[in-house]
Amino acid sequence: MRLTRRQLKGLGILFVGGQIKRVTDRLYLVQSQSGATRYKVAWRRGRWRCTCEDYRKTRKPCKHCYSVQAFLDLPNVLLANSQATEKKCPHCKSGKISRDGRRQNLGGTVQMYECRECGAYFSDTPVSKTKGNNTGLFIIALDLYAKKVSTRDISHHIAQVYGVRKAPTTIHFWVQKFERLAASVSNKEKLKVGDRWLADEMVVRVRGRRMYLWNVLDYQTRQLIASLLTKGRGTAEARRVLTLAIQKAGKDPKVLVSDALGSYTSGLKEMNKPGIKHLAHTALSKKRGNQRVERYHSTVRAWERAHRRTGNADGTQFTGFGSYYYNKVRPHSVLGHPPSGEEREPGWLSVLAKGRKVRKGS
Repeated sequence: MRLTRRQLKGLGILFVGGQIKRVTDRLYLVQSQSGATRYKVAWRRGRWRCTCEDYRKTRKPCKHCYSVQAFLDLPNVLLANSQATEKKCPHCKSGKISRDGRRQNLGGTVQMYECRECGAYFSDTPVSKTKGNNTGLFIIALDLYAKKVSTRDISHHIAQVYGVRKAPTTIHFWVQKFERLAASVSNKEKLKVGDRWLADEMVVRVRGRRMYLWNVLDYQTRQLIASLLTKGRGTAEARRVLTLAIQKAGKDPKVLVSDALGSYTSGLKEMNKPGIKHLAHTALSKKRGNQRVERYHSTVRAWERAHRRTGNADGTQFTGFGSYYYNKVRPHSVLGHPPSGEEREPGWLSVLAKGRKVRKGS
């Protein structure tokens, strides 16, 4: 990839530091490199425009425009270099792709690609930038939120480190968007799990309402197989979560370990699963008991306390966002630090890539 002279000069302005001042999302002041003047770089009618003499003469992006674009692209550049992956067509998974121009959006520069196999036309980012969204900031916000940082503190962090102001309500909207997408993607996945499962339930608060969160965990891989939020914890609810777990795993477990709640026993009886050996432990001190799922519950409890005011009314923060983070992103020290799932794509990017739309070329 070859950069023009103006693009290189724009990078030079960025690397000097202290030359770009953000006024609003659509207006930046860039220091002149030969005087005390500050040029206005504004987003108008779908492109960045500058008040410098070079832009006035050529009507093409100048070095000041490129410096602002590079500034906005910094989070994406950091993300791309920390999680380097081979670019593939999201439609047919082919690696035979070619660059097909760039788009300049309010959120930064977008590289477009065309697949030589199926003709799909797609961008290098799974998050739409049409309204100023930025993939790098999006993922940074998700990761901090999952690590129990409040939306207000995330907003402050992005403003201080990246010079971009995003309201706490915007961060919350991003999280809700990801929760819905993660729930949709995880419901379609078939998990590779062992034959010994752990089941347990816990009380959670969803917008002030007392509800029960049922979780089924694989003993060997520590993957969260299924999560279900219900108002009660009777036989019907136990049957629902066990049926969901079997559907997602694509098989029955040989052993199911639970606490002494009778709903599991009666639920299995109604399901007519004589091949599943049910161990109802009454104490956590027993070997190979429910300690691992209880440990997951302590993680959920800490996360619930940190975000007790920002959860969704339908509880997808537990069944979508939380389960995806636990399986695909969060490191597990006992397993040698990789996430419990076997997927090797970058954690946050994986679900975003699976949910993006592909436009076929003509």
